[in-house]
Amino acid sequence: MLGYTDTTYFTQVFKKHCYMTPQEYKKAECENYEFTEFKIK
Repeated sequence: MLGYTDTTYFTQVFKKHCYMTPQEYKKAECENYEFTEFKIK
């Protein structure tokens, strides 16, 4: 978690900079990765 001891604070900072929660980011990245993998094959 990059040195943050408070998960709530980390989520707030992450959302401020990325405009989505870490969970939303992870989901989007996984969906993009699966799409890319499907597209390559």
